[in-house]
Amino acid sequence: MFTDGAKDLLLLGRFARKWKWEQYGKIAPLTEVSGMLGNRDNSNGYPYWTIKERVYGGIGVNYMYRNLKTSQQLDLDASYFLASFSGDFQRYRAQFQQPLWDYFYVTGIAVFYTLKNFYNNNFLLGLKYYFK
Repeated sequence: MFTDGAKDLLLLGRFARKWKWEQYGKIAPLTEVSGMLGNRDNSNGYPYWTIKERVYGGIGVNYMYRNLKTSQQLDLDASYFLASFSGDFQRYRAQFQQPLWDYFYVTGIAVFYTLKNFYNNNFLLGLKYYFK
């Protein structure tokens, strides 16, 4: 819900089957389906993006690396979608965690969509510390 009375409802389903690949990795083909309903069409994106209705679905693949001994983590996925509003598009995501010292990590997330508008591409880099 937005302060000017616009409302959105999004329902998302993601189905994947993971298979172990190598010692620390898993690979998972996936299917994703989503539906969105709103009370306002603001598809020009200003000051925010919302639409009255949208459906999209797609397929992709996800790779996960987890080394519990070193606390290293890496997630990569690539997906292709068909959408009722924007035609077809692709999404690429990456996320990592690399330990620097005990309880101290560098982390990163990158999300990239091939849509010209309507999504924010994100690139985040951070530090994480766990207090014991």
